[in-house]
Amino acid sequence: LSINGMLGEYEEGKENYKAALHYRLTSARLAHSIEAMSNEAEAMRHVSELYKKLNNADSAYFYLMTYADLRDTMTARENKKLLADAESKFETEKKEKENEILNLQLANANYGKYIAVGGVLVLTVLAFLMYRSNRNKQKANLELSKMNQLVNEKNYIVEEQNKHITDSIKYAKRIQEAILPPQNE
Repeated sequence: LSINGMLGEYEEGKENYKAALHYRLTSARLAHSIEAMSNEAEAMRHVSELYKKLNNADSAYFYLMTYADLRDTMTARENKKLLADAESKFETEKKEKENEILNLQLANANYGKYIAVGGVLVLTVLAFLMYRSNRNKQKANLELSKMNQLVNEKNYIVEEQNKHITDSIKYAKRIQEAILPPQNE
C-alpha cells in the first residue's frame, strides 16, 4: 500500500504519469481491500490529479468525485461515532448526577456540622494569615526605618563634604584673585 504510493509519487516526479497512475490505482485497490478508507481516498485524489495531468477530464472528475464520496463517508462515520460517544457520555454523566444527588441527600444530615467546623477552620486560617502579614509588615517597616536613617546620615555626610569642597574652591578663587591681576586690563 505505502510502497505503491511512494512508487506512484516517484514516477509522478519523473513525469511518467502512466506508470504513476498504475501504482496509485494499485494502492487504491489495496486500500479498498483492507478497508483503509483514508488511504483509499488519498489514492483516489492522486489518481484524479494524474488523470488531470494526462488531460483526461472525465476520469479526473470521476476519481475526484470518488475521493469526495469517500471523504463524505469518512466524515459521516466520524460524526456518527462522535454522536454515539456524546450520547454515551451524556448517559454516564446523567447516572453520575443521580448518584451525586443521592449522596448529597444522605450527607445532608451532617451538613450543619461540616459548615460550622469549616467556618471555624477558615476563620482560624484567616486570623493566622492576618497575624503573620501584620508581623511581616512591622518587620519591613522597621527595616525601612533603619534604611531611611542610614540614607539620611549618608546624605548629611555628602552635604558636609560638598560644602567643604565648595568652600575650598571659593577660598582658592579668592587667593587666586588676590595674587593674580585681573584679566580685563
